[in-house]
Amino acid sequence: MDKLTLVLLDDDREYVEMFSTYIQESSYKNKWIIKTFTQKSAFEMFLKSSHKVHLLAANREMIANMQLPLQNIFVVWLDEENHPLESLDHCIIAKYQPLNQLLDRLLTLYLENAPKAYNVQMKKKVPESGAAQIISVYSAVGGCGKTTVAANLAKMLAFLDYNVFYLNLELYKSVSMFPENRESDDFAKMLYYIKTNANPLSVKLSTLKYVDPLTKVAYLSSLSHIAGIEEISGETIEQLLNLLTIDGEYDYILVDLDHSLHERILKVLSMSDQIIWMMTDDMNCVHKSILLLNELKLRFHELPQQWSNKICYLLNKYTGKTVNDFTRNNIEISGQLPYVPQWKSVHSAEQLMSENVFHGQLLHWFYNAKETIR
Repeated sequence: MDKLTLVLLDDDREYVEMFSTYIQESSYKNKWIIKTFTQKSAFEMFLKSSHKVHLLAANREMIANMQLPLQNIFVVWLDEENHPLESLDHCIIAKYQPLNQLLDRLLTLYLENAPKAYNVQMKKKVPESGAAQIISVYSAVGGCGKTTVAANLAKMLAFLDYNVFYLNLELYKSVSMFPENRESDDFAKMLYYIKTNANPLSVKLSTLKYVDPLTKVAYLSSLSHIAGIEEISGETIEQLLNLLTIDGEYDYILVDLDHSLHERILKVLSMSDQIIWMMTDDMNCVHKSILLLNELKLRFHELPQQWSNKICYLLNKYTGKTVNDFTRNNIEISGQLPYVPQWKSVHSAEQLMSENVFHGQLLHWFYNAKETIR
């Protein structure tokens, strides 16, 4: 991920120094190039020097009536009070909040409001082979947030102008995050075409897949019968994934798995470039994760090194501290996603797909994890 240039304009010198120091001493330094100014005149001279600026976070009073060439800069007003983002034409956020939350919110606002500018900087990093990256989302127990993470990550990557295919292989499916075609069992038809060696399969897929008009994520409508999922063989899944990856149409394949060791699950795990293993700070989750890892080692006669390298343990519903010792059990947590109080009672899929802070932290973790795997 190429760095974005963030300019902070505020006459509170102590705040500016704290802001800059935090970025330089945290993982955010891999995402932002930070420039700070406490005087308008210095900032004006900086702009006139033709420096590239992606996002300007400015003290509301200092920027309000400033006549500057800001057409190509996404501007966020920092205010001592928290205002609804819809209240004015400008995005306004509270300056006094945890800096990690503030930076995640700034990134999310930029992604949602300046996608074209961002996509110029985001050179698509497709594998040299031209094949899509397969990312599977897995867990040892239910309730860890697999579907929420898989669907939201698919949405955010598609928003960044990547071509994304979402594939749900759960036995007992969660509520669909994308519009479902209840009148047609498209997934079942695609599996039938694969089994009968119908040609050309790529044409069959193009007629059966659905592209969500809102998120631009492509997918197949879910199988309507549990028996149909249970009958999917590893060989069939391998053919489907090969079809999705080798034609060059997609950059990422997001596969939402259940917590079984069915052959369809094992095949996806073995073919994945990255396995996002969801964890919660729960004794039962830790215990079952260890059991599953041991079982995988037995079935594969010790996990190959590439498996260890591609598994990323992601802690969901993080409240700021943990009570379980993950490192003691050889589970290295690579990042945390926040506990979202609004999700305690969920009334719609849209509610799970529209939390800005969650989006920001998920995307921030994802790019850090990719750099680590690479």
